[in-house]
This record gives sequence, structure tokens and C-alpha cells, in this order.
Amino acid sequence: MSLEELIDNGKLSPREKQLGLEVNKMIFQNRILPAKRDVESLFKGVPNTVFVRRMRLMMHSDDDNRQIMTLLTSLLSEQPQLLSLNILQAELYFRHKRYLEAIKYCNKATEIWPAYAYAYNLKGRCEGILEQYDQEVEDEGKAITYFRNYPDAHYYKASAYESLDKYQLAITDYRVVSQMVPDYEYTNYGLARCYKLLDKRDSALYYSNLYIAQDPNDGDGYDLKGDIYYNNDDYPAALECYSQAIKLQPEKAINYEDRGNAYFYSKNIDTALLDFKKASELDKKNSYSLKRAGDCYYEKKDYLNAILYHQKALKVDPKYKEALMGIDYCYDALGEHQLAVEICKKALAIDSTYSNALGDLGWEYYCTGHFDDCIKYSYMCLKYDETATYAMFNIALATLRKGDFEASKELYQHFLALSREKNYEMTGGAVTDLRDLIKAQIETEHAKSIIKEVFEENP
Repeated sequence: MSLEELIDNGKLSPREKQLGLEVNKMIFQNRILPAKRDVESLFKGVPNTVFVRRMRLMMHSDDDNRQIMTLLTSLLSEQPQLLSLNILQAELYFRHKRYLEAIKYCNKATEIWPAYAYAYNLKGRCEGILEQYDQEVEDEGKAITYFRNYPDAHYYKASAYESLDKYQLAITDYRVVSQMVPDYEYTNYGLARCYKLLDKRDSALYYSNLYIAQDPNDGDGYDLKGDIYYNNDDYPAALECYSQAIKLQPEKAINYEDRGNAYFYSKNIDTALLDFKKASELDKKNSYSLKRAGDCYYEKKDYLNAILYHQKALKVDPKYKEALMGIDYCYDALGEHQLAVEICKKALAIDSTYSNALGDLGWEYYCTGHFDDCIKYSYMCLKYDETATYAMFNIALATLRKGDFEASKELYQHFLALSREKNYEMTGGAVTDLRDLIKAQIETEHAKSIIKEVFEENP
């Protein structure tokens, strides 16, 4: 029932009716909410009836204070089937980030009116924040069922699909939003991001440019455009975009982090290091930037500082297994293979299926003369990463060091043929390791034979 219908139904006292007319004029005729003191003057001397409390709630519904929450709870206890009160309670809980309570009242609203599209939309938004994306898709879908041309519902449904890595479905809903409201906030950004993740560079750039044109002062648009170029190894273009993002958002850590990565893979290690350090200064909880600063020091062969920054990353995130592997690489480069063994074991304690740690542990065992353990962990690495050619050739190398030349040669032949057939990446490390044996005068003739007959190279 509308406010005008309540006023005219003949069930209000003269004072209640007068109050209703004044509230109606303020909200629906003047369309400008009065000052708080003027609102309070309306209610002086008025009996505290249910109608009066509803009017008070209407005049204060945009407030976030506890008094309004208390008033609303009181009214709901007396009129639990009043739709407007239930959805207002849901909205207040949403504003206070109490999403489970908000969902509860959205459900009550849809029990009262099963076709209430907005209640499903609000519920879906709560579910998205709670990372219940499948449920968000379902409820935003219900909102669309009852209100087909509902841009908000299509947008949040698209966002949920994106979080579920269902990018093509997300694109479908984002484009529906774009058709209904061409300048709907973040739609072009969402489209650009989805096309980027689908590796459709031209479409991603098209929508990122639309978003930048829509909001040229938002650095996020330039950062996203930089990501598109970065993913296609166009580092100069990426650097230009990231630098513009930094110009617009100089206090945002991710912009420096992204530009640092572009500098890193452009082989501009010193500048990358500055950006990673800046990112870690802006975001003290950013373990990734600390780890990447360690990677820069590793590239500069400053292994002690590399270890220091990887340890800083681990202090922020003790389960950061990639930072542990960064320390492992440093110990390996320093010839501290037993220390490297212990670091790999720590990484495996975090994730027993971590193929990098399994493979590197196999190598470190090889370096410490534990050839059976090398073979064992290298096979375990291949169980979780069948493309790890370094682990394959470490198995063959350790077999040779155990003195079984024929078995070793067969393994080299098998793994080389498999890698070529599957088009696995090979870095040349297998031949380098055999040449190292020759230099050390270990299994010299056998190593030469394998290089010449299997790899068809000059020893």
C-alpha cells in the first residue's frame, strides 16, 4: 500500500494523517530531504504508533545509525510481513557489511513477494562478496527472470561468471548491460578483462580503450591495458600504460608491481627492482613485491640480498612456497646444496605436490651424491608435471652416476624422443650437465658417448 493510500484509508488519527501529509510533501513533492532538526520537529508531541514509527523510518532510511536499526527491528517484530521493512533491513545490513543477515532478510522479502527482482539482486550481491559465486549466478538469474531489462542483475551475474572463470558467459551478460546502458560503470572494463583472459588481444584492447575514454582519470583502465600488452610480450607498450597508471594513481602498489614485471622481462633489472621496492613500501603486506625484489637480486647475482628479500616475503606470508624456492635457487648458485635440500623440504611441507620443489630436491640430492633420492624425487616431479624435462634428464644423469651406462643411455634416448614428440621445452641443461662430468673427469667416455650418439652434438 502506498503512502497516499495509507493516508486516505480512514484508519489514521487526525494527527497521524497530518504527519503523513507533511512527510509525503517533503519526500515526494519537494523531493529534497529537510535538515535533521526540521525532521525531528515533525514528530514532537505525536503518539509513538506503528504508523508514526514507519514515517520516522522513512525520513531516516538513509542513515546508518543504530537508532534506525533498533527502530526497524521493533517495527518488524510487530509487522514481520511488511515487504518494505524487510528489504530495508536487508539494505541496512548490507551497508554494515553484515551480508549473512542481509541475505536472511532478502529471503524473507522474496517469501512475501516471490517475484521481487530487487531482493534477488541484493541477495546475489551479498553472495558475490562472500565468494558464493554459483549462488550469485542463480539469484541474479532469478532477478532477470522477473525483470528482464535489469542492468544491475546482468552486471553482477557477469561478474560472478568472471569469478568462476566462465569468461564467455560473463561476456554475454556484460554485453547485455552495455546494450541497455552504454556507459554503465565498469562494463567495458569487465569486457576488456574477460577478453584478455581469453587471450583475445584485439577485443581486449578495444574495450580497454572504451573504458579509458569513458573515465580517462581512472588509472585502472591504463593498468588493465598494460596487462593486455604485457601478456603479449609487448613490454614497451605495457610500460607506457603502467607509467600512465602510476601518474594517475601514484599511491597504488599494483601499478608499480605491474611495471616492475614489465621492466624485469625487458631485462631492465635495476629499474624493476626500484618498482618492486616502491610497491612493497606502499603495501606492507605485499609479499609478492618483496619476492620479486629478491628475484631481481638473484638476476644480479647478489644472492645474499636475494635471500634477504625472499625471507622478508616469507615473514609476510609464511606459506609462500615460491619465495622458498627463490631461496633454494640462491643456495644452489652458492653451492650450498644441503641447505637447498632443507629449503625444498620446507616447500614440500606446505604443498607435497609442488612439482618445482620435487624437481629441485631431486637435483640437490644429485649434487650431494644421493643419486637414488635424485631419481625418486625426479619421478615424483614428473607425476605432477609431465613436461618437466629437466627432471627427466636428471633421472638419466643420476643413473649414469650410479654406474649403469646402458640404462642411462636408454633413458636419455627415451626422454629426448618423448620431449621432441610432445614438443616439451628443452633448455640444453642435459648436455651441459654431461659436459660438466667430462670437465670433472667423471664417467668421461660414457658422457661423451651420450652427447655424441643421443644428442648428436660435439662433446
